[in-house]
Amino acid sequence: MNDDELLNKNTEYISNFAKWLEKTTFNKEKGFVISRSSAAIYTHTGAPMVALRIYPLSPYINEKTAKKLVLRLVQAKKTFDRVMLKNSHDI
Repeated sequence: MNDDELLNKNTEYISNFAKWLEKTTFNKEKGFVISRSSAAIYTHTGAPMVALRIYPLSPYINEKTAKKLVLRLVQAKKTFDRVMLKNSHDI
């Protein structure tokens, strides 16, 4: 959180990942919504740090379903990273 250049790269990555999630079926399932915060926290320099937010909408969410959601999010990130790497090589 001391490196504003790295923070800017993280902001760009999280923003692109959030946009990608919105375009995929991942965010179209019932029971939860994932979005991006514009400033989850602020660094000591006052720079905003973005983050993904997960909103469970079901009153029936439990530890098992929360773990399942996190695992799906990890898989989505791996897919996103592969797609972005492939696209960067195609440029």
